Formats: sequence, C-alpha cells, structure tokens
Amino acid sequence: MSGAGQRPTPEYVWSQIQKNSEGLTDAQLDQSPEFAREDVSWLRYVSLFLAHGWFLRPKAFPLARKGDKRSARPSRMNRRIGFFVLGWIMLFSFVPLQWAIAGFALWCGVAWRGIATMNRQQQNITSGEPPATS
Repeated sequence: MSGAGQRPTPEYVWSQIQKNSEGLTDAQLDQSPEFAREDVSWLRYVSLFLAHGWFLRPKAFPLARKGDKRSARPSRMNRRIGFFVLGWIMLFSFVPLQWAIAGFALWCGVAWRGIATMNRQQQNITSGEPPATS
C-alpha cells in the first residue's frame, strides 16, 4: 500500500535477467510479468484508505522505515471496514429510512470530495488500458 505497489517475483526477475543477458540487443519490454500477489480492486483500495482516514477522507498509509512500529496496518483497516458496514446496516435497520438515507447521502458528500481528489492523484489504469508513455 505504501510505496511502488506490486513488484515481480525475484525468481521471475532473475530468469529474465539471465535470458536477456546473453543477447547483444536491448531486452524487450515485459508486458506480462509474474507477480507475487494480485492487484487490489479500486473499491478495496479506496476503502482501505477511507478506513485509515476514519471514513471522512482517504488517508495514505505512512511509509514504514526500519525500526518503526507500524501504526496503520491493512488488517486493522479491514476490521474498521467491517464495523463501518455493520454500523450502516444497523442504522438502516433501526432508524427511519428517510433519516438513514439522508445520513448516507451526507456521508457520501463528505467522503466523495476526498475520493475524487485521491482518484485524480493516483495512477489508475484499468486492465484493458495500456499504460501512458511519454
């Protein structure tokens, strides 16, 4: 979550280095590297950032340095997301529907500004879209 994101597996990188070091030409751009784990969906990604910002605005996770005690973990944010969803379910169950809808609309208005800002700042590339080149 903090940093460059996914990286190819070390074994894959090493095999590519060995394969391409024997030739005299430049190595071709690798369009489909082997990753250690799958991408997180945009919805999940935004949810984790919103949970870190206590669901008022998305907040980036701090970059962990050696010796730092990790204060914000995605596993902790998963629990927050669970309690947040449970809270909305309870609100819609016990409060008059008009009030619950008004509360949800108000929350969407507050949170959407931060989500839109984060979406503009992040490099969102859908699976069918080629990466931008300069």
